[in-house]
Amino acid sequence: MMCVDLLGFADLVRAHPQIDDHTFTHVDRLTRQMPYDGFVAQFVNFHQIIENESTQFAAQLLSGAATQVVTFADSVYVTMPALKEAAATAARLMRELIGAEVPARIGIGSGTFVALRFQPPSGDAHPAVYTSQFLGTAIVNARDAVLSPAKGLRILLHSSTSPNATDEDLDPPQVLPVPERTGPVSAVGSHAVWAEINYSSPADAHVDEALMAAMRRMKDGAGAKASHHYTATFDAFNRMRAARGRSAL
Repeated sequence: MMCVDLLGFADLVRAHPQIDDHTFTHVDRLTRQMPYDGFVAQFVNFHQIIENESTQFAAQLLSGAATQVVTFADSVYVTMPALKEAAATAARLMRELIGAEVPARIGIGSGTFVALRFQPPSGDAHPAVYTSQFLGTAIVNARDAVLSPAKGLRILLHSSTSPNATDEDLDPPQVLPVPERTGPVSAVGSHAVWAEINYSSPADAHVDEALMAAMRRMKDGAGAKASHHYTATFDAFNRMRAARGRSAL
């Protein structure tokens, strides 16, 4: 299970208290090149990229197994039949998001997933109830990875995925250790992350340069409050490049 989370969503919403449904009236015509407000563009591009990539999820799955995609506010949950496929999909998705200057974190966790019920309000029912009922340990574990103390634009592997990595031959440079302290942060739960996925380009170093340029622009626009996330991102990305035998950017 992948959990894709839009970084800084709460701060973006608070900075735009007048946002309502009219703001998104022409959302279908929104593209990266159009001069829309940064918040609107970021939120919509996040979901449009996920929607566009969703059609590729199934097509590129090696096993041909079905996948499910659940979008929920600033988060998206994607089921995957195997860790190896989740890792490849997450790396491709992260490069796409960064290229669109959409900051995101991705957590991958193993476990169960049950989709119970999804439906909009029926007719003119009052109150209007939008139902989105799903649960499972894979959701909790993937979300835990996203909430890890390891900062930045990262693809983090929850400890529940560790046994699968050996079985599926996931090795460096695709999987790298996480140097930050990521153990339990409370008695209630654990943000245990044991590794991260290398999303630097496996074949084209020039792609890395474009990604770094996009991340620097994102840092410049994010302000001081988010600077620690980008410092961690730059450090992590250069470790990813080093694992492929490339120099730091």
